[in-house]
Amino acid sequence: MPDALPDERWAGIRALCEGQPPTHERVAMACGVGPKSIAKRAGQEGWKTLDFRFKRVRGAWNQAMELAARAGAGEELDREMEPIPDEPFEMAPAEVFDPDEEDDPEGRIERIGAMLSFRAEAMLKSAVAGRPLEARQVAALSAMVQLSDRLAAIAREHAQKRQVRSDEELAEAFRLIDERIIYMARCEARRLLTDVFGIAQAEVDAKVPDPDAEPEPEGR
Repeated sequence: MPDALPDERWAGIRALCEGQPPTHERVAMACGVGPKSIAKRAGQEGWKTLDFRFKRVRGAWNQAMELAARAGAGEELDREMEPIPDEPFEMAPAEVFDPDEEDDPEGRIERIGAMLSFRAEAMLKSAVAGRPLEARQVAALSAMVQLSDRLAAIAREHAQKRQVRSDEELAEAFRLIDERIIYMARCEARRLLTDVFGIAQAEVDAKVPDPDAEPEPEGR
């Protein structure tokens, strides 16, 4: 009969069985050797190990263990984690998804693209598993592609409208700048005529009307 394992090794074995990260320290504890021995052997033989010093690695491991625990407890997995069903899915005709032109086209394209990707992947997995695609599955995929094309067209129209608005706003800005330049030029001309050339104010008013007596340009 083999010698009984010490409690320290059993503690390491239990930690691994319960889903604790298989660090060199825990593996060494379960094997009854030092962590340096594990690290040396892993380096010499090129073991594919996880580096739990990285936060993202630890987070991914914890999420995987949580999913495993939930599945082990009989909880239904999320849709993306479930196996592809054998029965073909159905999709409503494209007319049902008539997009509202006032809705955000970019957001719709992103949502439809995600759905299209999921459905296409499901079809591919079904075909790889030896289940031939049915005519209605191909028709559903075609309808989704057509819908994406329609949404893309609406997105282009919205982009063109935004460009037109942008051009109009730029033209308005130039108009206001021109008005401001004319206003300042008239003010300076009046000052030069009266202060520098000594022309009577009445004559200046007749030739270069006071801009402040007129409606002030917008944005001044």
